[in-house]
Amino acid sequence: MQSSELAQRYRGATATDYEQRRVGEPSWAREQAIVSSMLEVFPRDATLIDVPVGTGRFFEFYRARGLRPTGVDVSADMLAQAQHKALEVGLAVMLEAGDIRRLRFPTGAFDGAVCIRLFNLIELPDVVLAVRELARVSRRHVILGVRCFVPVRELLRRPGRIGLITRQLGRRLRAMASSRVLRIHPRAAVLDAFAQSGLTIVRSDSVEQFANGSDLVVYLLEKAGSPG
Repeated sequence: MQSSELAQRYRGATATDYEQRRVGEPSWAREQAIVSSMLEVFPRDATLIDVPVGTGRFFEFYRARGLRPTGVDVSADMLAQAQHKALEVGLAVMLEAGDIRRLRFPTGAFDGAVCIRLFNLIELPDVVLAVRELARVSRRHVILGVRCFVPVRELLRRPGRIGLITRQLGRRLRAMASSRVLRIHPRAAVLDAFAQSGLTIVRSDSVEQFANGSDLVVYLLEKAGSPG
């Protein structure tokens, strides 16, 4: 999905009601808890880029930890919601329009980056570009969420009957052929994008496992060669 399509998708009621429609979901609460925990790697006064910033769902965490965020989003309406949230929680934040695939910031501009609930809206080549940009503008850590298809050999090791695995694989094939907005990427391809950008996995926490054999995972990544 191109940036213009994303901007059109997240406007009007979709933006104003975005957080309200999701806040009661177990996966939303799980993501919140994971990101809050992973943010502990940053010292007070650390600078972060949050892209897409959306409604500013992590702003309370940033304020509590004394972090200095910059929020970027392609949707003007989502940025407006983020501005309201910043005022509500008392957070000083820079907000601006921008595309994760072409960030305007210089290399190493931030101590870290946060990217949640975007990679399954863009095609795999754009995921590779986005990971590269997050690694480029970050000095050390990247917190990133993505839903991927689990390798078949791993599914076979999970508890359950062969019939269940067969149904999962059938759902996977249908999802791969679907023209829906959601893009589910092969895990190996996403991990390769991390490696190509010099990012290693420090921690990975599962948010949700789906019936089609895909998992939503939040990763804490570290740049190779960053100071310990």
